Amino acid sequence: MGQFEGLLKHLTGFPQSSTVPFKPLTDKMIDDTAKRIWEGQKMSAEPFDQYQDGKNVSNAFKAAVAKAQHDRGHEGYTGTIAEKCDEGYIVISKEPVPPDEAKALVTKNQSWNHVLGYANPAVMEKWGPCGAIAVGPSPFKPAVGWWFFGMAST
Repeated sequence: MGQFEGLLKHLTGFPQSSTVPFKPLTDKMIDDTAKRIWEGQKMSAEPFDQYQDGKNVSNAFKAAVAKAQHDRGHEGYTGTIAEKCDEGYIVISKEPVPPDEAKALVTKNQSWNHVLGYANPAVMEKWGPCGAIAVGPSPFKPAVGWWFFGMAST
């Protein structure tokens, strides 16, 4: 079943015949349907996030990809940052933030909003780049690591 057939199957209130009264779709109904499709992994992708030590984002990214490839294999469709080796990354926050604040930014960027969609849709595309957030003790000291996140094919 294709993505659109699945969407129509889940929509309630969609008139199936002229004898069924039409009930307009609400934002909540559409959002609930999108969540059901999303949770059913119809997209064959899943969100990931991974912290990697390193002052330089490029070196930290390469290390995170290498670690994910070592842990989950080189075959592809691992649902990890290893799938982003060709797509790269987008720096979301250059100024280092504490780890708990970085995790909150990751959660915010990975959260779906039925009106706005993703906070940064580019990094939540399974074939696009991942996001990178600098992690450190304060914005006035250099980064000690990077938190990478996004959507990866499974």
